[in-house]
Amino acid sequence: MKRLWAIIVMTWMLPMLAGCSIGQSPKEVANNFLTAVQKADFDRASTWVESKDTTSELQKAKDPDGEKLAKAMLGKMNFELGKEERNGDKATVEAKITSLDVGRIVAGAMKDIIAMAFATAFSNDPEKDKKTQEIAKQYFMNAINDPNAPKTTTDVKINLVKTQDGWKVARDNKELMSALIGNADKIFNNM
Repeated sequence: MKRLWAIIVMTWMLPMLAGCSIGQSPKEVANNFLTAVQKADFDRASTWVESKDTTSELQKAKDPDGEKLAKAMLGKMNFELGKEERNGDKATVEAKITSLDVGRIVAGAMKDIIAMAFATAFSNDPEKDKKTQEIAKQYFMNAINDPNAPKTTTDVKINLVKTQDGWKVARDNKELMSALIGNADKIFNNM
């Protein structure tokens, strides 16, 4: 009887202890990845990707200011998963990502920040420059944390690949990464 209980307990606990994607569908893996990103838990998010490089853009937020900014932005991200399609060792999951519209936030903030920057542009005072940078950071944080901050919704297909460890978010997910950061990459592509 003890042996039977041990087998039952092990069978029940093993998947929880493993914490990996073996046996999970592409849609479940996409959900786990996006949930970790939403919480700015980059270490957890990296367990759901084919390569650690996939989350490198998001992991750049290791400095305290960057991490604070990432948590503020990604915490406002929402997602809905749609249809899953499998084709051999590749799969896609449709997703609707709603995130802060970084382009509109930056455009709105720049009006005020540029005026402030011009006021200190010709100053040789490093303290003034540092203070201006701090004010600009705070201005962006306030704009991001504004409950009425503009948002954008992007429809993407999340690419996944089957690895020896199960389904993982693939490296080739530029649309997904762009949607997660509020299409901020498109601001610089259009300049």
